[in-house]
Amino acid sequence: MGAWARAVAFAVVAGAVACDSGSFTIGKDDATPSDSDGVDTDVDTVDTNDTTDTNDTTDTNDTTDTNDTTDTEDPTDTAVVACAFDDGVIGDLAARGTAEVATSTGTLRLQGCDLDYTMYTPRGGARVSAGVVLAHGFSRGPAQVEGWARHFASWGFEVVVPAMCHSSIFDVDHAQNGADLAALAEDRFARRPVVYMGHSAGGLAAIVAAEADDDSIGAFGLDMVDNDNLARQTAPRLTVPLWGLRGTPSTCNADGNGRQAYSRASMSQLHLIAEATHCDFENSTDLGCTAVCWPPLGGQVSDASQREAIQAMSTGFLMWVTGADRDGRQYWSEGCVPYDTLVTAGVVQ
Repeated sequence: MGAWARAVAFAVVAGAVACDSGSFTIGKDDATPSDSDGVDTDVDTVDTNDTTDTNDTTDTNDTTDTNDTTDTEDPTDTAVVACAFDDGVIGDLAARGTAEVATSTGTLRLQGCDLDYTMYTPRGGARVSAGVVLAHGFSRGPAQVEGWARHFASWGFEVVVPAMCHSSIFDVDHAQNGADLAALAEDRFARRPVVYMGHSAGGLAAIVAAEADDDSIGAFGLDMVDNDNLARQTAPRLTVPLWGLRGTPSTCNADGNGRQAYSRASMSQLHLIAEATHCDFENSTDLGCTAVCWPPLGGQVSDASQREAIQAMSTGFLMWVTGADRDGRQYWSEGCVPYDTLVTAGVVQ
């Protein structure tokens, strides 16, 4: 466990859960703020109808009620005095969950493509009803996202990872990859809510699939890379949250061109993992990536800290968007211990 993860665990045990959910915006990068996501519409109505004390001037010097947090000095009553969006505290999502993980393989026969896939299924513990489709990047393979799939499955998510048919120098069709992901979700998770996730061009395909699939409830990019403005053009049509993490702009992620899609989506968050290369969003990676995408010189953030942050924040998104635990948002919200610890440690910006 990295230093920031230990700090999160300590703070959670200590019960430090105060935050201002009004700071829940689209992110620190270049995305345009939006409050239209529908997930926070009721937090500002906690006390707006309370008229029982509006004319009470008799206890202005009352010092016996210092623990009363229902009558803040904010005249608009928009301050939320607890970070707990639902149950209160969230655990260390960078750590492995409690479920064992079973794997199985299969092939979905599509027109012009036999789509091989691996299922990661939690055994034991609570299982989340929603399914997760997780896509690898261009010219990469399922092994490059296997670590993420196993991690999510350990937290109760059933995950399917395809070997993309149109993701090589000999066959490139990002729109078709998105259609294939939606078809795979229909085959594996018929009539169940689905979250689409992906690394690099896999994140692009995830956005395309999330827009096309009526059962989609969210999309998530791991240093998503756009191509021919497909993600940028698709993002405004999304009716589900688009969240993501990105690395330092470089040739390996097309100078961070995926940021434009987030700025055009109506419900988005995007955060930078400090000093992360494109390869840091694979799990596991290899020389096929690291030989080309070099880390910055003199880096101060460890690979372990980056990995833990990616695991925790992506799992937090899944917890929140699926309803498995709404407090997963604590890893994305200013004023909440998990998020603030990452920022203070310099891992997240």
